[in-house]
Amino acid sequence: MINVMPEKDKAGNVIQNISAFRSKFLKEGSLFRRKHGYKITIPAGQSLTYDINVPYNQCKINKLEVIDANALDRIDLMVLDTPTGTISKVPNFMLNQFGFGVVVSSLLYSDKSDYDADLIKDMKVRVIYYNDSAEEKTVGINVIFHEVKA
Repeated sequence: MINVMPEKDKAGNVIQNISAFRSKFLKEGSLFRRKHGYKITIPAGQSLTYDINVPYNQCKINKLEVIDANALDRIDLMVLDTPTGTISKVPNFMLNQFGFGVVVSSLLYSDKSDYDADLIKDMKVRVIYYNDSAEEKTVGINVIFHEVKA
């Protein structure tokens, strides 16, 4: 049976669950924001697949930034399993896709999710950048991880 009544404390007050990103503390440990930056160069009229290796034993991700993109270029964003297939039992298996031909803007494109994705060490965040212009383009990619430390 599912309990649809809100949980209450001993005084009868409704307990409100707060999202992980409204609090630095989780059951699993404390969150520490870690921002990583990368530069990639995409040939004219082509796409480039860039894998970012997750460097933390346990972390969350909820934001990606693209700096100095061509207006109207596109990106795909996905998460891949570890090289040993820790989650799926298949090495580098695509576990989920979060961006599908997302159109970016020039200067700064930023996308933040209201909820996070859980990652473990050696998973990959895959960014596929589609340079739709007639010139080679170098862009910056920032990934915001939130390391979980016990």
